[in-house]
Amino acid sequence: MKTDTDDSPPEAVEPPFDPALVADLLRQLDKTVRAHQMYPSHNAQYIRTVENLRIAFRAVWDET
Repeated sequence: MKTDTDDSPPEAVEPPFDPALVADLLRQLDKTVRAHQMYPSHNAQYIRTVENLRIAFRAVWDET
């Protein structure tokens, strides 16, 4: 029977792309959800936040 006595931490895995892109995407998603709850779909602020969300998604999709 083999026992594993190596208590060293696992090697750090390099993320596939910049984590800031994901943070920006999640931040924009939060803003868009709030705008969806506050404004009707024809409101300029709502339209801007949806467009910004599309831009944030596009930035992540371009990296994958």
